[in-house]
Amino acid sequence: MKLAKKGQSGQALIMALILLALGGLVITPLLMQGITNLKYHDMIQWETLRAYSADSGIEYALAEVYNNPQEYQEAPLDYSYDINGTTVNVNAEYLPSVGAYRLTSTATSANNRSTTIQTYVIIEIGLFGNAFACNGNLLVFQTTLSSPDNPGEFDIYVNGNVTLFSSEVDGDVVATGVVTKDDSSVVTGEIIEGAEVLEFPPIDPQPHRDAALVGGTFNGTYTAGGPLGPLYINGDLVISNQADTVLGGTVYVTGNVTIDHQTVTGWGDIVAEGYINMDNYAFNPDNLLSLPLIMSIGDDILLDIDTNVLDSGTQAVLYAPNGEIWLDNVNVYGSVAAKDITVRQSEIFYPATLKGRADLPGAGLETISYGYQ
Repeated sequence: MKLAKKGQSGQALIMALILLALGGLVITPLLMQGITNLKYHDMIQWETLRAYSADSGIEYALAEVYNNPQEYQEAPLDYSYDINGTTVNVNAEYLPSVGAYRLTSTATSANNRSTTIQTYVIIEIGLFGNAFACNGNLLVFQTTLSSPDNPGEFDIYVNGNVTLFSSEVDGDVVATGVVTKDDSSVVTGEIIEGAEVLEFPPIDPQPHRDAALVGGTFNGTYTAGGPLGPLYINGDLVISNQADTVLGGTVYVTGNVTIDHQTVTGWGDIVAEGYINMDNYAFNPDNLLSLPLIMSIGDDILLDIDTNVLDSGTQAVLYAPNGEIWLDNVNVYGSVAAKDITVRQSEIFYPATLKGRADLPGAGLETISYGYQ
């Protein structure tokens, strides 16, 4: 047995106590740092969730304003929902003084912290912010063009020349070419020649096809009478001398459309790849605040009525980006855009609500500011 030397007893205990003391000094800060890191990562996680949640509220508000711009000009949007463990409050308000919508989204997490995103958006009016938009030449004979609910706003924009005979335009006439009018024609607004070209956007027919396909497909010539749409017609559509036709959704036609001696009511877009010919008809949708679209993708639109009766006209947006629109002895409540436009002995009324339609070709929402609070 080896005995401890004098002076060495207790040294191991002292070393152990020193190590324990040093361990406490090292471990305590490490534990505190670990706790701090956990709290930091938890805070970052919540901030990230709130940011994503608030951004989802902005996306929701954009979709609502895009689809119902007129509604939210009259009354603000106020909506709440839960997502990602947060409560999101969404508000959209139209500010007439700046002509923009203010969108605000606040996401509040379980720890009562919140993140707010505020953005301002405006509606790019596109083609149908004008009563007439023409990608070629415009000819107007013995016709009145007005905007009764917003006087002086029947604006015309033409990528070509304008010719007016015995006609009245209650608004501006803008052309990249020249404007010719006889002494009996009146333009209440400005006449601007040599203007910049108005862009005609490319047409994407797929959303219209998809909306029509919801109701199924018909192959051949479809003769309508009674309820119609949504429906995809792989052929022609004929609405003639049948029971009054009531639209219930989008109708997409791969061929031509003929409406003859027929009244069409309800609500739904009519989109054709061929021509659209409407003769002695009435096209009166149920909702005048959101006029339907009558569009020929690749051909002309011809409207003709034997007698000029206000109740037997067209209440719609007419669009033929690759063809001509002829309006002969008709009454139209809406807007017209085409490659070329010819109007004779007609009355055309432009509703102010079309300036707030973001869903029409060439229109959309543009963000002018975006920030976190």
